[in-house]
Amino acid sequence: MARDGVGGAVRSDDGQMVATKTPAGIGASRNATIEIEQAVAAKAIIRRTGRVLLLKRADKEISGGQWDLPGGRIEPGEAVFDGLRREVREETGLRLLSASARAAWDFMPRPDFQFVVIGHAAEVADGDVTLSREHDEYAWVDPARPTITIPDWIADAIAACG
Repeated sequence: MARDGVGGAVRSDDGQMVATKTPAGIGASRNATIEIEQAVAAKAIIRRTGRVLLLKRADKEISGGQWDLPGGRIEPGEAVFDGLRREVREETGLRLLSASARAAWDFMPRPDFQFVVIGHAAEVADGDVTLSREHDEYAWVDPARPTITIPDWIADAIAACG
C-alpha cells in the first residue's frame, strides 16, 4: 500500500482507497488502527412519465431479492460519469444521455468497508429495459404511490435528486 497524502488514507495495490482510523474510547491504544477500504459507487434516478426505474437484485447476488437503483461501483481511474454510463448500460441495456450529481451518502456493509455513493438525476435514450444477470425484475415506480416496498435509502435518494 502507498500513502496517498490525504488524512490517514492509503491506496491499496489494486488502486482502491483505504482509510485508516484510530479507534476511540476508553482503553483504545494510541497506536491501534483499523483499515477501512473505501469504494465509490454511482446510482441513477431514471424517470419516465413520472415513474422511477428500480431493479430487483437476483437471489444469487449480494443483497438478493432487494430493490435497487441502476448503477454500481466506479473502477479505479474511471470518471464517475463514465462508470455510471457503463453500469446503466450493463444493468439495463439503456444508453445514458446525461446525469447530474444531486446527492451523496455512505454506508458500511461491514466494519472494514465503506461505500461512498453519488446519486444522479439521469436521462436515458428511449428504449426497452434489458436486464443483466444481476437482476431478475424491474419496475417503473411512482414514488408518491409505490406498488412495491421501496427501501428508505432509495426514497431518500429519489427525493434528493428531484
